[in-house]
Amino acid sequence: MEWFKPIRPKSYDDVEYKLVLAVPSQYFIEYLEENFRTLIHAAVYRVFHNPTRIFYQASVVKGIKDAAIEAASTGVEPREGKNGKPLAPRLVMDNPKPRGYNPGLNPSLTFENFVEGKSNKLSLAIAQAIADHPSQQTFNPLFIWGPSGVGKTHLVNALGVRLQKLYPTRRVLYIPAHDFIVQFTDSRRQNKFNDFIQFYQSIEVLIVDDVHEFTSQMKTLEAFFHIFNHLHQNGRKIILTCDRPPSELSGMEERMLSRFRWGMTVEMERPEEQLRYDILMSKIRRSGLRVPEDVIRYISRTIKTNVRELEGAIHSLQAYSIVENAEITIDFARSVLEKNAITKAQPKSKRTTFDYILDRVAEHMNVDVSSILGRGRRAEVATARQMVMYLASRHTDLSTPRIGNLLGGRSHATVLHGIDVIEDNEELKNKAEKML
Repeated sequence: MEWFKPIRPKSYDDVEYKLVLAVPSQYFIEYLEENFRTLIHAAVYRVFHNPTRIFYQASVVKGIKDAAIEAASTGVEPREGKNGKPLAPRLVMDNPKPRGYNPGLNPSLTFENFVEGKSNKLSLAIAQAIADHPSQQTFNPLFIWGPSGVGKTHLVNALGVRLQKLYPTRRVLYIPAHDFIVQFTDSRRQNKFNDFIQFYQSIEVLIVDDVHEFTSQMKTLEAFFHIFNHLHQNGRKIILTCDRPPSELSGMEERMLSRFRWGMTVEMERPEEQLRYDILMSKIRRSGLRVPEDVIRYISRTIKTNVRELEGAIHSLQAYSIVENAEITIDFARSVLEKNAITKAQPKSKRTTFDYILDRVAEHMNVDVSSILGRGRRAEVATARQMVMYLASRHTDLSTPRIGNLLGGRSHATVLHGIDVIEDNEELKNKAEKML
């Protein structure tokens, strides 16, 4: 596997159970920790048979002095946390330079490895159009919303990576909203607010991830409002992601929300089963893992929430397979995933489960499960969703708040309204009951 080949053991302390691994760069460390932490720890445990602590050392970092020299050429400032552990770099805004900045993009998140499906087809097409023709103002700003783990971050990173490849002179910046807040706070504390504003006003394509984190951050929102206006008035591109549509964002002034709606607002829904299967197959092929197809089908059919849980299931299976020296089969997969609460153990009567009701309603109403769990408001989807609410309240022990959570985070009041709609319509009530 290409991510493991460059790793070299540097030292091992059998008293403190400390293993140091050498890797090519800080980016390697972050990628391994995010994607293969469980797998690596399981492999190390199998070798040493004790709870070994794993430390990484980036071979390109030879000390603070060298890091500072590198920072001078990239426009980032080296930072250290406790015990000298390097933290994520912070943008240096004392003297913004035309070319000295860190775009913040993850080069491994591209359109080439983004898996297309019905739930993300429109957002993918728009993102590709913007990357290929950034001067057009049709979709400016682009506001992409959807629940966590559906691929929003991957998509906007892919947009930025493609833009930089096609238009290398353009200043593209990707930044999570939380990091923007931290930078804004630091600039005020260090009396460098003007540098902060000037830096962001020099960006030609600004990508801000998770803008819902701006809610109730009034001073930050004021600064972002002026940056947004400047960029938009000068024909610069603005791409935003959020976990909800602008209409559901509280804690923001209407003038900011109206700007979010100026361009194109597009929803990314939870992945449908075929897309979940395709995503798993893509991840497995690229990582070099070996998982039987029937197990992949089982996982994609069982886990209906988001991509991160799909990846977590694969990593857990691989880790347990190494530790227990066991072959990955359907029974093994079911045991591991239920043991780790990734999936729920099936009770004796399937008719009492929420998932069973959800699947039956989706099948009878001819709508996707992902549509019922998503934010779509088409009449047939809304009716199907209300039928699920009604049947779950009658045939399970779930509370109405819990039913709302399982249906994509809907409120107690919304569930009660859905139940009442079906209760008051004898035809719909009879139709729902016959589904079981």
